[in-house]
Amino acid sequence: VDNEFFQSKSAEYQSKRKEIKNTLGIDEDDLVILFLAQFSKHKRPLDLLKAVNIIDNKKITLLFVGDGVEKKNIENFAKRNKIKAKFVGFKNQSEISKYYSVSDLSIVISEYDPSPKAMNEAMNFKLPIIVTDVVGTAYDLVKEGENGFIVKVGDINKISQKIDYVNKNKNILSEMGRKSLDIVNQWTFKKNAETIEKI
Repeated sequence: VDNEFFQSKSAEYQSKRKEIKNTLGIDEDDLVILFLAQFSKHKRPLDLLKAVNIIDNKKITLLFVGDGVEKKNIENFAKRNKIKAKFVGFKNQSEISKYYSVSDLSIVISEYDPSPKAMNEAMNFKLPIIVTDVVGTAYDLVKEGENGFIVKVGDINKISQKIDYVNKNKNILSEMGRKSLDIVNQWTFKKNAETIEKI
């Protein structure tokens, strides 16, 4: 991932955060959880909805960026259970920074995902991460309790516990976000090149 590009976008959108939230109809003090992925069964978007459904979610908004075969299922689940969810459709790389910039937490809870670039991208926006243990880069990029949490695939209760903890302790988000940025800064094009050169 081009860290420099996304960090420049993070700085650009910092002052526009409130305006973008207003445009999207998101309450200023809501915890905004980002799910940016294809809406397919193996990406498990329903797990996020099920996890949020079993906790107090009055001040939580789920931001779904993407599209796919599961879209109707997740829209119906959100509506049926009165979960605040925004569906903005598929966005290309030039558009997605806007959605990272208004998010507080990023979710990657796939049952198979060797190297999801969305996780690296989110970390450039100082976002904590909840990730499943089968994601290829989980243990490189997420340090348990420092910049996020690693959970088992399909563990709805554990996902809900972590979301509930963050929602009730929003003061930890900025520190966890700074740690995300520190970690992702170790995974750059330059460092890749230097490592290849050494090899």
